[in-house]
Amino acid sequence: MARPNKQGLDYFPLDVNLLTNLKVRRLISAQGINSIAVIIELLCRIYQGKGYYIERSNDLAFLISDALRSGISEGAVEEIIKKAIELGFFDANMLDDFGILTSESIQKTFFEATKKRKGVQYDGRFLLISINAYNNLVNVDINSINAHHNEQSKEKKSKENKIKENKTKEVSRVVSYFMNHFGELTAFTSDLLASMVDDFGESSVLDAMETAVNKGKPMLNYVQGILRNKEIDSKNGGGVIRGKRREIDWSTEPDGL
Repeated sequence: MARPNKQGLDYFPLDVNLLTNLKVRRLISAQGINSIAVIIELLCRIYQGKGYYIERSNDLAFLISDALRSGISEGAVEEIIKKAIELGFFDANMLDDFGILTSESIQKTFFEATKKRKGVQYDGRFLLISINAYNNLVNVDINSINAHHNEQSKEKKSKENKIKENKTKEVSRVVSYFMNHFGELTAFTSDLLASMVDDFGESSVLDAMETAVNKGKPMLNYVQGILRNKEIDSKNGGGVIRGKRREIDWSTEPDGL
């Protein structure tokens, strides 16, 4: 049985200027030196667990207090965490929206430390940084995945509708020309015109129809002959065969339709 992929870290970097950091100095000033131990314990739990966030559960303060065993009460830990959030150690919006503690620096540290692993999981809702530089990540937020899929489906559907709309306009112009110059439109004729537009394009079909009208032969088989000969011309280098341009004998085209 395959071992599950490791998620958290075994260790994390600690800035040597930690105690001179302005946020840290403000935290110490407000909550005392014990606040450093609480913050480090909290970071350990983040990096060791999910790696880039931790849930702000009702038991979190107790667990940190119990782990430190240094006489820091659960209430004191709670106040330190609140002050840390106030000072910007953790993102307040993430706490309000999802009930988690995380920050840009925590996420950068985690994703950089795990960039050589395979299948590192993340929840797209919790991201504060761009992860485009990492190609080893797996989004476990199903809602986010579905939203992305739905957005792609909508975009694809919109493009398909646009193509159909343009095609309908093209066929309608050809149909309109036919009714004005060729005669009555039947269901069979309508389908045939649509097929001709698909095969040769609106412009070519209209040109061929105009040629047929100008030559006094407003018939679809005549139009089809023009289109076929034009296609042959194109394949033979513009109607040039063995150095001579092939002339089309329109009088040999069959009548009908």
